[in-house]
Amino acid sequence: MTRFLKSALLASSIVTAATLATSVRAQITVNGYLSSAFGSALATQTCNTSYGKSTGGDSVNGSELDAAYGVISGSDLYLFMAGNFQNNGNNVIAFIQAKSGGQSTLNITGGWDPPSDLNGSTFFPGFAPTYMFDADDYEGTLYSSTFGLSSSGSANNYLGQITLNNGIGSGTVGGLSIGLVNTNTAGLNPNANSGANQKAAAAVGVGLELAIPLSTLGYTSGNIEVMEMIAGIGDSGISNQALPGQPYGTDYVPNIFSANYNQYFTISPTVGSAIETVPEPSSMSLIVVGLLGAMGLIHRRNA
Repeated sequence: MTRFLKSALLASSIVTAATLATSVRAQITVNGYLSSAFGSALATQTCNTSYGKSTGGDSVNGSELDAAYGVISGSDLYLFMAGNFQNNGNNVIAFIQAKSGGQSTLNITGGWDPPSDLNGSTFFPGFAPTYMFDADDYEGTLYSSTFGLSSSGSANNYLGQITLNNGIGSGTVGGLSIGLVNTNTAGLNPNANSGANQKAAAAVGVGLELAIPLSTLGYTSGNIEVMEMIAGIGDSGISNQALPGQPYGTDYVPNIFSANYNQYFTISPTVGSAIETVPEPSSMSLIVVGLLGAMGLIHRRNA
């Protein structure tokens, strides 16, 4: 086999590998079950839950956030919140900073059923979310809304509802893909005054999963910062369940106006999953062009 043919086969293999890798990267099924495509957890719970421990069924008697995962893949931001939340209307919230111009102090106004009880809450310096996702499981139906956050106020959008079967369901509402498996009984203990078993928390593989179009977030490049939490019915109070975890010993916070969210985690276009280290097609094209040029040089030298 000539050097030219070997080089051509190598280039062909690289192109095939790039095509397959790009295809695999896009195949994240949003169903509420943790996929290996997310890689390692970006945040793991530090506090046992102050909102009760679920003992089975549709998480009717407990709420917890065990671990957070995220990856930027294709045209979407994928988030996975391992854990469960009570089906009495407790809320799971994700604050997302995907661009500049967000709110350092939360101020939500107008719209359908706005979580205005959270207004006045402040975020960690450097974190000013531009987008808020809010969902609750009320007696077997998942309701969800989003809020665009800016210095001028908020743009509220009720997405819709997904019917759950024994705490499990998925679908696309308002342009977002959502999957929930709300059946977890592992992970944390109900003693809020003790530190969480982080190994047990990281072992939880079911929860709430989202795929949010990057265009919806107004994202163009760089990192995305996220903070997640569980709040009470109608967002009327804050639990000690936030990711990243709050300081050890944090309990239920009834006076939400004095609440400070003191952590966030980072999702990078190149961190969070081994899949994300594969060059984009445009970069791969440059590699192939370089190889083809090298092949031509080899061919000329052997001519």
